[in-house]
Amino acid sequence: MTIWPNDLNTGWWSFSLPGFRDHPHDPATYSLFKYEDLPPIAPPKDSKFTWLWSEPRHEQWSLAANGYADGSRADISRLPEIVDQAQVALPPDFVEFMQAVALHERIRSCTACFLQLNEFIVRVTKPVEGVLLNFLSDQQCSLQWYLFASQSGDHCITVSSEIYGLQFDTGVRRQDEVDLTKSEMWMCSPNFTEFIYRFWLENEIWFRVIENGEPPSPIQKDYLDYYCRLKSH
Repeated sequence: MTIWPNDLNTGWWSFSLPGFRDHPHDPATYSLFKYEDLPPIAPPKDSKFTWLWSEPRHEQWSLAANGYADGSRADISRLPEIVDQAQVALPPDFVEFMQAVALHERIRSCTACFLQLNEFIVRVTKPVEGVLLNFLSDQQCSLQWYLFASQSGDHCITVSSEIYGLQFDTGVRRQDEVDLTKSEMWMCSPNFTEFIYRFWLENEIWFRVIENGEPPSPIQKDYLDYYCRLKSH
């Protein structure tokens, strides 16, 4: 995690998994969970998303079906334009995923998150020079997830309640540059594939185990067992 210094915020903003990972404070849509308490995961080390292609498509609650609260959706077909504007090497798995609607249909979000893209490029000055790409939003825009890619080609995934790269309010001064050491931003994953894998896994646990009361799959059970062991210590 050399791109993200150890003295900056880390954490996993997410929903609760009742009985396994509860909100640390008052009930809310999201809480900040300690990054070091996250169960270890081992997504297949390839850029073809083979583990995801075998999953069923979903007509409801998928990243392809969800959108803004007013029913509109973000235009992610602008990805080639954004890649050209970024002028840094973006991770191939990020580009591959963002262009594959069939993959978006296979990831559900219990909080109606949806994919989106910057309207304009945001340059990062610190902790290292790079760009900040907004690729995922909560339906109420209460949280935004970003790809932070450096000039050297490294990247990580960050999350914040602050909105960068989008201009919802024309009366607010557009911010084309940001110092992440002075922003309310958390590193939530060291790379894009790991983020997508954990995001998919936790949401599938929520739909299957929490909402439907079904037994977890073996992978889901391993994940939940980790939290059971954590609570017992």
